Amino acid sequence: MEGRMGFMGWINLGMSLIGACSIGLGIRALATGKLPRRLSEQYRDPVAGGRCLLGFGLFFLLQVVGYLGVEVGLFGSLVRGAFVLLAFILAAVTVLLYRPRRDVASRP
Repeated sequence: MEGRMGFMGWINLGMSLIGACSIGLGIRALATGKLPRRLSEQYRDPVAGGRCLLGFGLFFLLQVVGYLGVEVGLFGSLVRGAFVLLAFILAAVTVLLYRPRRDVASRP
């Protein structure tokens, strides 16, 4: 199986794409002060939405960095555990501080 990407490789590729897109959208929201209509309805203001997107983008990318660091041999599984722990702490803080509003009616 050398030279082929396994299941976890595909999962991490997807997580890195989601994280990169989320960070890009968060930076755009913070820079321009605008969110796409669907997202602007869910957050108090564009800054909260941008910070939420940045937080979740970093959540995904920290996990990918932890996985790839072990796979490539840059560091051991203890450092990977620290990356994953930091990612989940960041996600918890992001949810507590910048979670979407609850009074938004769901749309089809």
